[in-house]
Amino acid sequence: MNEYPFGTAVKVEDAYRTPAGTLYDPTTVIVKIQAPDRTETSYTYGVGADVVKDSTGKYHLWLLPTQVGRYGYRFKGAGPQAVANEKYFTVIGSIFTTP
Repeated sequence: MNEYPFGTAVKVEDAYRTPAGTLYDPTTVIVKIQAPDRTETSYTYGVGADVVKDSTGKYHLWLLPTQVGRYGYRFKGAGPQAVANEKYFTVIGSIFTTP
């Protein structure tokens, strides 16, 4: 499990591959973030600048967590080879009073 101190920007990323292992671009890429309080925020590639395409099939999003606890994230690609991947990370409290 990945842990980050509060105040650290976190890069979440995913790659889309065919069954043969070739990278491809889904027709739509949606990233959902679930904060520790269970609120969810969605980001769509091409709508705003939050989701970034690094190269064919590779996407990322930078997130600045606002809560301590476990975050979940889901990358979902729509199209002929629809796929979804979910992962999580934890934001831990800082030992400093003003991080």
